[in-house]
Amino acid sequence: MKIINWNVFSGNKKIEDSLKLVFKRAPDIICLQEFPVKSKKILNSYPDYDFVYCKDYSTLTDFIRRTTALMVVGIKKKIKFKSKIIRFPHYKGYNLIRRYWKWDECREGLVIDFNYKGKKVRLFNVHFSFAASPDRRVFEFEKISSFFNKKNNIVCGDFNIISKRRYKYFFGWIFTYRFKDYFKNEKEIFSNLFKENNLKNIFKGNYTHRSVGMQLDYVLIPNSWNSGDLVVDKESSLYSDHLLMDVDLNP
Repeated sequence: MKIINWNVFSGNKKIEDSLKLVFKRAPDIICLQEFPVKSKKILNSYPDYDFVYCKDYSTLTDFIRRTTALMVVGIKKKIKFKSKIIRFPHYKGYNLIRRYWKWDECREGLVIDFNYKGKKVRLFNVHFSFAASPDRRVFEFEKISSFFNKKNNIVCGDFNIISKRRYKYFFGWIFTYRFKDYFKNEKEIFSNLFKENNLKNIFKGNYTHRSVGMQLDYVLIPNSWNSGDLVVDKESSLYSDHLLMDVDLNP
């Protein structure tokens, strides 16, 4: 089972070329974050796939809140599935980024249930808050973990985990970190959460954001599963600040 995960960037001016890069890899399942709402119709060009959507984030323009970007999961038509949406409570935190861009992040996430090689699999596509404290991202992960099935969960998405200290200092004051937030090891906190939920980070050691050189994007799979070749596609940096992730999975 081939899965692709990619934050395609909501300001992507070459979304058609981006999708060609995705579909030429012939994935079974595609998880996209920040898919531009205005480009939704382009997905009709891929009739071999079913697509499900939910809100990624919204912005406030002319006193009207509009959904700017979507979460998308594309699934080959040969795979029978059921989908539902997880809704996150509104984040009440206030900071300069939210004030300037008028963001409302991490509104919803997608859950996909399907069978693969006799196993009931539950897949998640999520985009955790960027302009927020580490505690908010932990809350968002714990929210989706309450929907995990007993054994076979796959979690894809942009987690926005800040692992480098210098970026904590750079972003912290903008995100109105509390004093104790600067001393939290967010990477370690999440590593422990992954272990507690019987998940492994198969792209560990890879950076997925071209500018900051950190792993912001994840594909988590059950500890008992195997993964084939892992690809972090550098060509995808032509279209997005995040890099496309490609993996073959075998339960």
